Parts: sequence; structure tokens; C-alpha cells
Amino acid sequence: MEAMISAPRMQNQFTSTTSFAFARSALAIFLFLLAAACDGNTNAPAPPAAGTSATAAHTDAEPSETPPAPIEASRPEPQPSVELAKTPNILLVSVDTLRADHLSIYGYERPTSPAIDAYFADATVYNNAYSAEANTPPSVMSLLSGLYPSRHRVRQFYQRIPAAVPVLPDFLGAAGYETAAVVSNVVLTNEATGLGTRFDMYDDFVDEREENLKVYERRASRTTDAGLAWLNERTDSERPHFLWLHYIDPHGPYERPIDAKTATFDHDTPQPIDLRRVIAYQRKPGVTDGKTYIDRYDEEIAYADGEIGRFLAAYDALGYGATAIVVLTADHGETMIEHEVYFNHGHQVWNSVMRVPLLVRVPGGNRAIVDRPVSLADVAPTLLGMIDYPLAPRSKSFDGKPVASRSDTDSISLEAGGFNQAGVGKWVYRQHRALVSGQHKWFTSVDRAGDVVASGSFDLVADPGEVNPIEWRLGGKANTLLGWFEADPDPVGLPTSGLKGERFEGPKVAPGRTPDQIEALRALGYVE
Repeated sequence: MEAMISAPRMQNQFTSTTSFAFARSALAIFLFLLAAACDGNTNAPAPPAAGTSATAAHTDAEPSETPPAPIEASRPEPQPSVELAKTPNILLVSVDTLRADHLSIYGYERPTSPAIDAYFADATVYNNAYSAEANTPPSVMSLLSGLYPSRHRVRQFYQRIPAAVPVLPDFLGAAGYETAAVVSNVVLTNEATGLGTRFDMYDDFVDEREENLKVYERRASRTTDAGLAWLNERTDSERPHFLWLHYIDPHGPYERPIDAKTATFDHDTPQPIDLRRVIAYQRKPGVTDGKTYIDRYDEEIAYADGEIGRFLAAYDALGYGATAIVVLTADHGETMIEHEVYFNHGHQVWNSVMRVPLLVRVPGGNRAIVDRPVSLADVAPTLLGMIDYPLAPRSKSFDGKPVASRSDTDSISLEAGGFNQAGVGKWVYRQHRALVSGQHKWFTSVDRAGDVVASGSFDLVADPGEVNPIEWRLGGKANTLLGWFEADPDPVGLPTSGLKGERFEGPKVAPGRTPDQIEALRALGYVE
């Protein structure tokens, strides 16, 4: 039975809109005093009075932007039935834990992605695409819905998407598309997310056990096999299709793939690291050279690239690729030897975690490079715009926009909610939010009580590694960021309502396997 999620008990628990707004006002006052103290500005305007909404605390001429309404109040809606003049096939490929700057198509010095480079040679490359959230389920929901987490309301693992929130297969299915997905991360199974009911076919069979964790996945070769099997078994090849493939490689723990065709990487100069800064499941016994971990991560990317390339070659051979819209992206990135926790994601809004690849290939397209920031929440409205999809009457807007309409002054929302390492063996809950606009990034972190624990901004051109934060004052984009906190229906990113998903403790084995196949999986440790 599906259980309702209740908000965890918090210190100074927010029990009303008024108390939540008051906490945000305290946040605004703190930032004002901090900025004034740091820059010595004796002419700074007065901070807002206690009880005043933080979004009203303007101190410059630029207005803050209106925060999105909760999903209950407004949402985009598909038509019950739609006839479209153009219905190209749509292929969406997402790769778990893939940093943009570790792909050779983005200038990485290692040849990690030759197949992707070749296939997307005539694609549009978005240099500054951002995930909406640092964990897989909320990020994927933003990718498929065009909404930020505060509107689709999936904030954590094993939280089912609300029935009121439409996703791409809902829109496209109403237009006659056949919809299918092959996912390979246990947190995306239908039982965990509720996504399976939105697709005509949802293959979420994960039966390979990860090293160091009792968690099951499906490696890239079998993900490609499953995708190709669906294409070959289709009975109506003339019907347009929307196919989503989610590869889990190169998610940790990083392993050198056994596929002999995969490139291997090694380094010359070691870089010793403190293993206490490496999350437990990533640690390799006796391996204290951080660059060894990076070698294995890059090899996993190369392995996934080979399998994605195998799928794309077959997709073209079947006659689909020449007339299809093909998108490749990632749910989030991964820290390397940087910031507070190495080889991890989900805990912060650093660019190493939030900046992801976004490649869009269209029939007859030419190579283009786009530097303005875009969001994964832009993908759904972009795809629907490409096929001139009409939303239902009175339908409200997406949070994302068609990427062609993005400007350098737009505000891109990033967030992460979870436990952060606050010392050796000590973890504390934090919600981190950031706003990217042009080359600038503003960030704020709060604890469970809603008290600010960090804030600042970065010039991402002058400081791409985000090591020298700049103090910021209220006004303009800073006010917009504070407004997002205040408008969030889930205080500090902790869900106040929703359906709890089921967590698999064992493998999810595809039906129809023979006893011999199941026994072979058991011998490999994949089935218990």
C-alpha cells in the first residue's frame, strides 16, 4: 500500500505560512548585515522589517522575478487528443553522474566519448546546461516535466510523482506517439517513482548488484540491448515513437569495465587524498591516489560511450535517426578531487555536480555552440515546441523555456537537499539553492530550521572552480533566490506531502527468464 510522506520533525518547525515567511525575513536580514559588514557600505539601505517577506527586500533597481506557483495552483496540461502536422521520432538519452567537462566533445583532454562526438558532430552543444537538482529522481522529474522540484514536488528518493503532474509521455501519447523507456537505476523503477504508468512500455529491470552496496542496476551493454529489443519488436514502425534510455554508468563505485574494447586510462603523477573525504561506498581498499579514481571514472564514461554508440548506430540502421530529434544529457555530474566531499553528488550545487552535457541533434542541423545558461527543465518545452504541440486551453506555463528563447539575463534554478559532511563522521541536513544568470551564480544554504549557514556568489568566468565566493547584497537576483525559498511549498526542500515509493532491497528480474538464466545471475551474485 502506498504510504503518505509526512514532513520530518524539525527544530523551529514551520507550522504556518507566516512563520515560514518570518524565517525567510530573518535570512534576508542576515544577508543584509553580512554584506554591509563586509563591504563597509555606510549608505546601504535599511534591512526589511521583521515579518516582511524576503522577496520585498529590494535594494537596487532590478526587480526580482515572480516565483512559480505551486503545482496545485497551476500546471501545463496536455490535450486529451492532439493531431500534429509533424511527428518526428524523439530519442532522449540520459547518462547518470556524467560531468560535461569529462566528455571530449566538451574539450576534455582524454578521448572518453568518440562515439558521442561523432554522432553529435552536427548537433547544438549547450556549454552551460544545468540540472535542476543534484539527485537523480528530482532531476529526472524536471527533465521530463519541464518543472522545477518545488512544482513537481519530487524532492527525495523513493517519492512517487503526483498524478497531477504531466510528463513528456503524457503529452506525446496524447498526440499518437508510442512511448517507451529503459532505465537502469533502481531509484527510477516504477515502484520507486510511479513513472512506469506514464509510458506504453517501461523496462526497469535492474538485477546486477553494485560493488560495496546492496543496490541493483543494469550495466550499459544490457541497457542498449533492451532498447534495441524494443525497437525490433515494435509492431507498428510507422507510428512515431518517444524513447527514453537512462544509462547508469558511470555512477560509482567506479570500476574498470571488463569490455576489452573500452579505452583504459592511467596517469603519471599521483595525487594522495584523505580517504575520509571520499564517501564510503566509493573507497577502494588501499587506494589513496585520487587520480586512480578519476582514471576509473573516465573509463566508465568511455564504456558507456561505446554502448550508446552501438545503440545510435543501430537506430540509424533501422532508419530512425535521419528524421529523429535526438537529445543526450545527464541527470547530474560528480565532484572529483574538489570541494568538501570527493567523488560524490547530491550534497551541493557546485558546477561540478550541476553542470551537465546537453546535445540536441535535429534532421538537417548544423553544428552550433550555445554559451547562455539553460536548464534541464527546458528540455520538455523545447521538444514540444519543436513539434508545435498545443497545450490545453487555460494551461499554465512550464518553469523551463524552449532553449531558443533563453537569454543571458534569465534565472536558472539549481538545488540540492540532503546530508552534508560537517566534519569527520558527522553529517547534517542542508538545503542548497543557487541561481545562475549569465556568468554569475548566487547561492544560499539553510539548515533544517531554515537558518542560513552559507551564502555568496561566483563569477563563473573568473572563478570556474568556485573557490573564491563573493559576498552579495540584497536586490535583483539575490531577491529572486530568496523568493524561491519563501515560495517553496516544501520548507527547506523536505516534502510535506506526497506518495511514498517502494524501495527494492533485491534485484528486479525481467519476467520470462529461464531457470538457467536466473541460476547464472545467482552465480554472479546478481540474484539471491
